[in-house]
Amino acid sequence: MQFSVFAYLQYRKKTTKEGKTENIDMKKTWGQYIAAAGAGIFLAAAAGYQKLPVRAAGEETDSSAGTVQNPVVLNYWIWDDEEYYISKIVDAFEMTHPGIEIELHIMENYIYDDKIKDVVKSEEPVDLLGIRGVTKIVDYQEEGLLLELNDYLARSPLDTTAYGNMFGTYAIDDWYYGLPTRCTCWVLYYNKEIFDAEGVAYPGQMTWEEYARLAKQLTNNGTGDDKIWGGYFADWCYQFAGVQRKNYLYDDDISDTLEGLQLLNRFYNVDKSHPPLSAVMETSDEYLQFFEDGNVAMMPQGEWVAGLIMEDVRNGRKTADWDIAPMPVFEGQDPYSTWGQYQFAGITSECEHPQEAFEFLSWLCGEGGAQIIAGSGNISGYMDDEIREIYRDSLQGKNVDVFFKSQRVLESPPRPEYNEILAEFTDIAEEYLLQNITFEEARAKLEAKRQELYAR
Repeated sequence: MQFSVFAYLQYRKKTTKEGKTENIDMKKTWGQYIAAAGAGIFLAAAAGYQKLPVRAAGEETDSSAGTVQNPVVLNYWIWDDEEYYISKIVDAFEMTHPGIEIELHIMENYIYDDKIKDVVKSEEPVDLLGIRGVTKIVDYQEEGLLLELNDYLARSPLDTTAYGNMFGTYAIDDWYYGLPTRCTCWVLYYNKEIFDAEGVAYPGQMTWEEYARLAKQLTNNGTGDDKIWGGYFADWCYQFAGVQRKNYLYDDDISDTLEGLQLLNRFYNVDKSHPPLSAVMETSDEYLQFFEDGNVAMMPQGEWVAGLIMEDVRNGRKTADWDIAPMPVFEGQDPYSTWGQYQFAGITSECEHPQEAFEFLSWLCGEGGAQIIAGSGNISGYMDDEIREIYRDSLQGKNVDVFFKSQRVLESPPRPEYNEILAEFTDIAEEYLLQNITFEEARAKLEAKRQELYAR
């Protein structure tokens, strides 16, 4: 069988929310990939990588065509927010690595974290997987699901200094179990059209108190499509106020985190300047649509939102005119203080072709993949001056300096017990923010849970 990139792209497996797999027609999207290459990003990444492809033992080569007849097939699982740029990376990699095919499996974003471990433990083939943050690396590593990468890194030319100063923060006992695909960085998105209509100056660096007052001011009394919310806070990262001030849930004093809960309650239930949490939870996967449709004036969110909006624009969707401002800070806090982390990819411990898997992983998380990630409007984990300029160009005049000036605190520390206390905190926070318990009850329940967990 001769290997053809275009033939391969015709079909790729997609995993539905029911856990089934179905073929999706990729010919419809091939034109989008070529269009994305108009700036030279896609083809430069593919052509610029000259490393010889890995060939597995017993693999045959068609000498007349120069193609591999029996390439190694690697199964790579991701969540659907990642598809639009990971697909481009896969395509570029396969152009220069005919010895390796990547079968991409796409799971819906909101079920990924709950289901991916079950998939890895099942009979489904999983060679590589996307990993959402350092706490998930800890979680998967504790269950023996990930391959140690230190030996592969030691033999690789990959320049890990290009990952920046957060790279060393996620090693577990000095062992690495994943590589960063991209960096997250929370900022404030805002709808310029709403500010213009109200005659209000665009936001700069604000305090959270200023943000709260402004969100209330911009909220109208409309209904349905005419409703304008001053802000939108998604149903994750309820611990933001602690993290932003380097206060984690295992610390003795978590007053910063508790202050943030009260602030969220003000947004959702007192000022009613944000959609109530019950509505946010029911439509969790529609947060971007609300913003793009012009129903939200301000939205604290991560850098991935910029990439998603730009992808929608490339696909012909009309969106509100928007830009970026620094994340609001607490009184007395340094400007541009925010939080973030890496998103990762890793190799499963049961992968039958670990050398080929690392060949792809190091390309995905190295210069080749970084060029495509940045060109798609995301901040790559691997960063240098050239990639930084590609990123600036991809966001077409938006205030991207906010990302580069931001001082990020690690969103989740690599501690085994953190996942459990975070899950307990999230449940209690939602009880309070849904107005099922009082703040005092929430504080007491959280403290009791913390004492119970740390008494083990």
